[in-house]
Amino acid sequence: MQTVSKRQFIIYGVFVVALLGVCAALWYSTTITTKNEDTRKLPESLDIAFDFYNQWLDETKANGGKMKVDSILLSSTALEKSVRDLLVEKLNNGNDGVDPALCQTMVPDNIKMKYVSEMPTEVEVMVISKYATGTPTGFALVKMKVAEKTWVITDISCSKGDVLEDREFSFSNKGQLLKNVPPPFDNTQWHLVFGEDGTPGHVAPLRFSASSTCHSNNADAVCDVNALKEAAYAKVDGTMTETGVEVTKMEWSENPF
Repeated sequence: MQTVSKRQFIIYGVFVVALLGVCAALWYSTTITTKNEDTRKLPESLDIAFDFYNQWLDETKANGGKMKVDSILLSSTALEKSVRDLLVEKLNNGNDGVDPALCQTMVPDNIKMKYVSEMPTEVEVMVISKYATGTPTGFALVKMKVAEKTWVITDISCSKGDVLEDREFSFSNKGQLLKNVPPPFDNTQWHLVFGEDGTPGHVAPLRFSASSTCHSNNADAVCDVNALKEAAYAKVDGTMTETGVEVTKMEWSENPF
Protein backbone atom coordinates (compact mmCIF):
# COMPACT_ATOMS: atom_id res chain seq x y z
CA MET A 1 0.00 0.00 0.00
CA GLN A 2 1.35 3.44 -0.94
CA THR A 3 1.96 5.74 2.03
CA VAL A 4 1.78 9.54 2.21
CA SER A 5 4.75 11.35 3.66
CA LYS A 6 4.37 14.08 6.25
CA ARG A 7 5.50 16.67 3.69
CA GLN A 8 2.94 15.49 1.15
CA PHE A 9 0.23 15.52 3.81
CA ILE A 10 1.04 19.13 4.68
CA ILE A 11 1.06 20.19 1.02
CA TYR A 12 -2.24 18.47 0.29
CA GLY A 13 -3.75 19.82 3.47
CA VAL A 14 -2.77 23.40 2.69
CA PHE A 15 -4.12 23.01 -0.85
CA VAL A 16 -7.45 21.73 0.42
CA VAL A 17 -7.76 24.53 2.97
CA ALA A 18 -6.88 27.20 0.40
CA LEU A 19 -9.22 25.79 -2.21
CA LEU A 20 -12.04 25.37 0.30
CA GLY A 21 -11.61 29.01 1.27
CA VAL A 22 -11.97 30.12 -2.34
CA CYS A 23 -14.90 27.75 -2.88
CA ALA A 24 -16.64 28.89 0.31
CA ALA A 25 -16.41 32.54 -0.67
CA LEU A 26 -17.64 31.73 -4.16
CA TRP A 27 -20.49 29.59 -2.80
CA TYR A 28 -21.60 32.43 -0.57
CA SER A 29 -21.63 34.90 -3.46
CA THR A 30 -23.40 32.65 -5.94
CA THR A 31 -25.98 30.90 -3.80
CA ILE A 32 -27.77 33.93 -2.40
CA THR A 33 -31.40 33.55 -3.49
CA THR A 34 -34.55 35.42 -2.70
CA LYS A 35 -37.81 33.88 -1.60
CA ASN A 36 -39.10 34.05 -5.15
CA GLU A 37 -36.08 32.06 -6.32
CA ASP A 38 -34.47 34.93 -8.20
CA THR A 39 -31.77 33.42 -10.44
CA ARG A 40 -30.37 36.57 -12.03
CA LYS A 41 -26.75 36.32 -13.06
CA LEU A 42 -24.38 38.40 -10.93
CA PRO A 43 -23.19 41.39 -13.02
CA GLU A 44 -19.53 42.23 -13.45
CA SER A 45 -18.20 44.55 -10.76
CA LEU A 46 -16.41 46.71 -13.35
CA ASP A 47 -19.67 47.17 -15.27
CA ILE A 48 -21.34 48.56 -12.15
CA ALA A 49 -18.38 50.82 -11.39
CA PHE A 50 -18.13 52.05 -14.99
CA ASP A 51 -21.85 52.82 -15.16
CA PHE A 52 -21.66 54.92 -12.02
CA TYR A 53 -18.42 56.71 -12.91
CA ASN A 54 -19.39 57.43 -16.52
CA GLN A 55 -22.62 59.03 -15.32
CA TRP A 56 -20.70 60.99 -12.68
CA LEU A 57 -18.22 62.22 -15.29
CA ASP A 58 -20.95 63.18 -17.77
CA GLU A 59 -22.93 65.11 -15.13
CA THR A 60 -19.81 66.85 -13.87
CA LYS A 61 -18.90 68.00 -17.38
CA ALA A 62 -22.48 69.17 -18.01
CA ASN A 63 -22.47 71.16 -14.75
CA GLY A 64 -19.34 73.16 -15.45
CA GLY A 65 -16.90 70.89 -13.68
CA LYS A 66 -18.74 70.21 -10.44
CA MET A 67 -21.24 67.54 -9.41
CA LYS A 68 -24.55 68.85 -8.07
CA VAL A 69 -25.30 67.95 -4.48
CA ASP A 70 -28.93 67.22 -5.40
CA SER A 71 -28.04 64.94 -8.32
CA ILE A 72 -30.21 61.85 -8.56
CA LEU A 73 -26.98 59.90 -9.10
CA LEU A 74 -26.23 60.30 -5.40
CA SER A 75 -29.27 58.11 -4.73
CA SER A 76 -27.86 55.35 -6.94
CA THR A 77 -28.26 51.80 -5.67
CA ALA A 78 -24.60 51.32 -6.67
CA LEU A 79 -23.64 53.29 -3.55
CA GLU A 80 -23.73 52.06 0.02
CA LYS A 81 -25.42 54.64 2.26
CA SER A 82 -22.19 55.53 4.08
CA VAL A 83 -20.50 56.31 0.75
CA ARG A 84 -23.48 58.36 -0.41
CA ASP A 85 -23.45 60.40 2.79
CA LEU A 86 -19.70 61.01 2.58
CA LEU A 87 -19.91 62.17 -1.06
CA VAL A 88 -22.69 64.62 -0.17
CA GLU A 89 -20.68 65.93 2.80
CA LYS A 90 -17.59 66.50 0.67
CA LEU A 91 -19.59 68.18 -2.09
CA ASN A 92 -21.15 70.51 0.47
CA ASN A 93 -17.85 71.53 2.07
CA GLY A 94 -15.96 71.82 -1.21
CA ASN A 95 -13.38 69.13 -0.36
CA ASP A 96 -10.54 71.60 -1.10
CA GLY A 97 -11.51 71.67 -4.76
CA VAL A 98 -11.03 67.92 -5.25
CA ASP A 99 -13.84 65.94 -6.83
CA PRO A 100 -14.70 63.34 -4.15
CA ALA A 101 -15.37 60.52 -6.61
CA LEU A 102 -12.86 61.22 -9.38
CA CYS A 103 -10.19 62.51 -6.96
CA GLN A 104 -9.23 65.25 -9.44
CA THR A 105 -9.04 69.04 -9.23
CA MET A 106 -9.86 69.28 -12.95
CA VAL A 107 -12.49 67.29 -14.82
CA PRO A 108 -10.80 64.54 -16.87
CA ASP A 109 -11.59 63.82 -20.51
CA ASN A 110 -12.12 60.15 -19.76
CA ILE A 111 -11.47 57.42 -17.22
CA LYS A 112 -10.21 53.88 -17.17
CA MET A 113 -10.25 51.23 -14.47
CA LYS A 114 -8.02 48.43 -13.26
CA TYR A 115 -8.49 45.76 -10.63
CA VAL A 116 -6.17 46.19 -7.66
CA SER A 117 -7.45 43.05 -5.95
CA GLU A 118 -10.20 40.62 -6.82
CA MET A 119 -12.08 38.12 -4.67
CA PRO A 120 -15.38 36.36 -5.39
CA THR A 121 -17.39 38.74 -3.16
CA GLU A 122 -15.06 41.73 -2.77
CA VAL A 123 -12.95 43.74 -5.20
CA GLU A 124 -10.85 46.87 -5.16
CA VAL A 125 -10.75 48.95 -8.33
CA MET A 126 -8.46 51.79 -9.34
CA VAL A 127 -10.14 54.65 -11.23
CA ILE A 128 -7.60 56.46 -13.39
CA SER A 129 -8.39 59.82 -14.98
CA LYS A 130 -7.22 60.47 -18.53
CA TYR A 131 -6.41 63.87 -20.04
CA ALA A 132 -5.66 64.88 -23.62
CA THR A 133 -3.01 67.16 -22.13
CA GLY A 134 -1.69 67.18 -18.61
CA THR A 135 -1.50 64.49 -15.97
CA PRO A 136 -3.91 63.38 -13.23
CA THR A 137 -3.46 64.78 -9.73
CA GLY A 138 -4.43 61.50 -8.06
CA PHE A 139 -6.32 58.27 -8.29
CA ALA A 140 -9.51 56.90 -6.79
CA LEU A 141 -9.53 53.55 -5.05
CA VAL A 142 -13.00 52.04 -5.03
CA LYS A 143 -13.93 49.10 -2.83
CA MET A 144 -16.96 46.98 -3.77
CA LYS A 145 -18.78 44.00 -2.36
CA VAL A 146 -21.63 41.70 -3.34
CA ALA A 147 -25.01 42.61 -1.84
CA GLU A 148 -28.51 41.58 -2.95
CA LYS A 149 -27.36 39.88 -6.18
CA THR A 150 -25.32 42.84 -7.38
CA TRP A 151 -22.18 44.83 -6.58
CA VAL A 152 -22.22 47.96 -4.41
CA ILE A 153 -19.53 50.57 -3.78
CA THR A 154 -18.56 50.48 -0.11
CA ASP A 155 -15.68 52.98 -0.06
CA ILE A 156 -14.06 55.62 -2.26
CA SER A 157 -10.68 56.95 -1.19
CA CYS A 158 -8.29 59.34 -2.93
CA SER A 159 -4.54 58.88 -3.11
CA LYS A 160 -1.74 60.75 -4.80
CA GLY A 161 -0.32 59.47 -8.05
CA ASP A 162 3.18 58.89 -6.75
CA VAL A 163 1.71 56.33 -4.33
CA LEU A 164 -0.73 54.62 -6.64
CA GLU A 165 1.50 54.32 -9.66
CA ASP A 166 3.40 51.64 -7.77
CA ARG A 167 0.14 49.86 -7.01
CA GLU A 168 -0.98 50.21 -10.63
CA PHE A 169 2.04 48.61 -12.20
CA SER A 170 3.88 46.58 -9.58
CA PHE A 171 2.90 43.30 -7.94
CA SER A 172 4.96 41.42 -5.38
CA ASN A 173 3.37 38.83 -3.11
CA LYS A 174 3.93 35.45 -1.53
CA GLY A 175 1.30 32.74 -1.54
CA GLN A 176 0.47 29.38 -3.05
CA LEU A 177 -0.08 28.25 -6.61
CA LEU A 178 -3.47 26.90 -7.62
CA LYS A 179 -4.78 25.86 -11.00
CA ASN A 180 -7.86 23.85 -10.05
CA VAL A 181 -9.95 26.84 -8.99
CA PRO A 182 -13.73 27.24 -9.31
CA PRO A 183 -15.46 29.82 -11.56
CA PRO A 184 -15.29 32.72 -12.12
CA PHE A 185 -11.58 31.91 -12.25
CA ASP A 186 -10.09 30.10 -15.25
CA ASN A 187 -8.96 26.61 -14.24
CA THR A 188 -6.74 26.36 -17.30
CA GLN A 189 -4.46 29.05 -15.87
CA TRP A 190 -2.28 29.22 -12.76
CA HIS A 191 -3.26 31.53 -9.90
CA LEU A 192 -1.56 32.87 -6.80
CA VAL A 193 -3.68 32.68 -3.65
CA PHE A 194 -2.30 35.16 -1.12
CA GLY A 195 -3.12 37.34 1.85
CA GLU A 196 -3.11 41.12 1.89
CA ASP A 197 -3.56 43.53 4.80
CA GLY A 198 -4.36 40.60 7.05
CA THR A 199 -7.10 39.27 4.75
CA PRO A 200 -6.46 35.81 3.23
CA GLY A 201 -7.98 34.41 0.07
CA HIS A 202 -7.00 37.00 -2.55
CA VAL A 203 -6.62 35.39 -5.98
CA ALA A 204 -4.45 36.75 -8.80
CA PRO A 205 -4.36 35.07 -12.24
CA LEU A 206 -0.77 34.62 -13.46
CA ARG A 207 0.27 35.40 -17.03
CA PHE A 208 3.56 33.87 -18.18
CA SER A 209 5.60 34.82 -21.24
CA ALA A 210 8.95 33.97 -22.78
CA SER A 211 10.54 36.62 -20.55
CA SER A 212 9.12 35.18 -17.31
CA THR A 213 11.91 33.73 -15.16
CA CYS A 214 11.31 31.01 -12.58
CA HIS A 215 13.67 30.04 -9.77
CA SER A 216 13.33 26.49 -8.50
CA ASN A 217 15.75 23.81 -7.25
CA ASN A 218 18.54 26.43 -7.05
CA ALA A 219 18.30 27.21 -10.76
CA ASP A 220 16.85 30.01 -12.89
CA ALA A 221 15.10 29.27 -16.17
CA VAL A 222 12.26 30.42 -18.39
CA CYS A 223 9.06 29.48 -16.57
CA ASP A 224 7.64 26.13 -17.58
CA VAL A 225 3.99 26.13 -16.53
CA ASN A 226 3.84 22.35 -16.98
CA ALA A 227 6.43 21.92 -14.22
CA LEU A 228 4.47 23.86 -11.59
CA LYS A 229 2.78 21.98 -8.75
CA GLU A 230 -0.59 22.50 -7.13
CA ALA A 231 -0.34 24.20 -3.71
CA ALA A 232 3.36 24.91 -4.18
CA TYR A 233 4.67 27.93 -2.33
CA ALA A 234 5.57 30.90 -4.53
CA LYS A 235 6.82 34.46 -4.47
CA VAL A 236 5.69 36.36 -7.56
CA ASP A 237 7.03 39.66 -8.90
CA GLY A 238 5.45 41.24 -11.93
CA THR A 239 3.04 43.79 -13.33
CA MET A 240 -0.61 43.97 -12.38
CA THR A 241 -2.84 44.33 -15.45
CA GLU A 242 -6.58 44.23 -16.05
CA THR A 243 -6.42 40.48 -16.72
CA GLY A 244 -3.93 39.38 -14.09
CA VAL A 245 -0.27 39.52 -13.15
CA GLU A 246 2.28 39.49 -15.95
CA VAL A 247 5.01 37.50 -14.25
CA THR A 248 8.52 38.91 -14.39
CA LYS A 249 10.08 36.59 -11.85
CA MET A 250 8.74 33.79 -9.70
CA GLU A 251 10.41 31.69 -7.04
CA TRP A 252 8.56 28.52 -6.16
CA SER A 253 9.02 25.40 -4.06
CA GLU A 254 6.99 22.51 -2.77
CA ASN A 255 8.33 23.41 0.70
CA PRO A 256 7.60 26.66 2.61
CA PHE A 257 10.17 29.40 2.19
